[in-house]
Amino acid sequence: AEAAAMASRHPARFLGRDDLGVIAAGRRASLVLLDNAFNVQTTWIDGVASDTPARTRAKRASQG
Repeated sequence: AEAAAMASRHPARFLGRDDLGVIAAGRRASLVLLDNAFNVQTTWIDGVASDTPARTRAKRASQG
């Protein structure tokens, strides 16, 4: 938990950005979910899920 705070909450406070650095309902959030091998599984930009790498590959394959 402290490592997450050091990577998010503390830098946001240093920059005077109270709107950043916390994962909570109603807050802005850009996140990356990694698997155990550090492969990107999902990303969220400003709280909105973007395409996962697997979905992107599937879309490309279906387009020919």
